[in-house]
Amino acid sequence: DAAQFTFSQSQGGLRGERELSVEKMRAIVDSIKLNRKQYITDFEKEVNKYFFKDTANATVYSTVNTRQTDALIYVRIQDRIKTAKNIIISNIKRFEWSNRQIEKFEVEIYKKYAIPAACIVFMLIGAPLGIMVKKGGFGVAASISLFFYLIYWTFLIGGEKLAERGVFSPIIGMWAANIFLGIIGIFLLIKTNRETITIKFTFLKKLVPKRMKYNSSEI
Repeated sequence: DAAQFTFSQSQGGLRGERELSVEKMRAIVDSIKLNRKQYITDFEKEVNKYFFKDTANATVYSTVNTRQTDALIYVRIQDRIKTAKNIIISNIKRFEWSNRQIEKFEVEIYKKYAIPAACIVFMLIGAPLGIMVKKGGFGVAASISLFFYLIYWTFLIGGEKLAERGVFSPIIGMWAANIFLGIIGIFLLIKTNRETITIKFTFLKKLVPKRMKYNSSEI
């Protein structure tokens, strides 16, 4: 049963959830979506019951209640409003919790595809850069690699956090880094194919320690 599986896995923490297969994660997401649909149905019933006087669910007062004092009626109305408020808030919190759980699992699902795809993206960037850089030592190569890695890491971590908070769609949050760097890689490939381009990183030589330079030739 997917619902039972969802409960048991929630006790294992985020690390255990990340180790699940995509199929199991999708089963959990489907189970949470069914529960969320039930939350919406319950919420609509409570709203109709307490605010729109749904005759099927509304509480029927006897004629004795209508003869009670105004103070007692006022107390009953207050209790009814508080009960309605608590029920509605509870349903809203359950609905929000379901959305967060769905977004969290969908982030992990898309991440399992996005990270392997990054290998192709870095190949698209690395191949033309290797041709375009005329000469360079270890320091220049390390600087360029670190630069693109930081861009990818920033997009990946930032996209994950924003997607879990509902700011972005999980698929956008996880694939934004690949899309951005992929566009750069395709652009560099096209430029390299059309003309021979050399990139000089003379300014980087000032930042690289001398012991990291294999040679002192001009870049």
